Amino acid sequence: MPTYRNGQLGELTEPLLWTPALAGGTDLEAASTVISDTSEPVNPQYTSTHNVVAPTDARIVVGLGCMRLSITGTFGGGGVTLNYKVKRAGVTVKTGTFTADGAHLVSWDITANITGSQVNTVFLWVDAGTFTVTELTMWSGVGASGATTTGGPVFTITQAANSRVQILGYQAMIGSGTIALRVISYAGLASSSLPQIYAPAPAASLNLTAMAMLWLGHPAIYFHFGSHSVATDIAYIKALELYFRSGQ
Repeated sequence: MPTYRNGQLGELTEPLLWTPALAGGTDLEAASTVISDTSEPVNPQYTSTHNVVAPTDARIVVGLGCMRLSITGTFGGGGVTLNYKVKRAGVTVKTGTFTADGAHLVSWDITANITGSQVNTVFLWVDAGTFTVTELTMWSGVGASGATTTGGPVFTITQAANSRVQILGYQAMIGSGTIALRVISYAGLASSSLPQIYAPAPAASLNLTAMAMLWLGHPAIYFHFGSHSVATDIAYIKALELYFRSGQ
């Protein structure tokens, strides 16, 4: 990674760009599929590979990811319950049921297999009769769902305690609510010697340049998503540009 010296200030500056973005978002149901299995099938009805870009520098540590599932369809033949199971890299990450016709949304957090190329599979079955699927879409990213329960940081930036980092980037969301990104100097959620900074965000992207030039007397800085207003939304990191600065 190149470094640049500021001759006047005697600093070394090291830039780093990370663009995890958002994976998925394509309707996997081209027309319609009738679900008639009354127990969990051996093979999934839908498969989608998501590639969430991993950081290339060990100083960025990913701790939390998010997924969202959308299913639209109608019951027939006396069925009233659609069961679903989602697996990521062969591991079950979400199960549940829907009990009405129409569009259904659910989101959740993931703490493993967050970045890199991951195969996601969806298994569907009914209690009786059928369910005709007309739309099924999945998303995943580095971020947090509106149903966040883990409380952990989305990602952590580690560095020498006597240096500083300039942070620029964009967060975004899928959904209709609002979110906020909190920056804190340690993993907990209570107050600390470095002020907590809230960056409220609308449904569109938010430029984080207002949080630039954080002087750190701590070895790490933690990023949490919070204040989701809609449980089925997901908030994610689109891009992050860092400038590590250290005195020489």
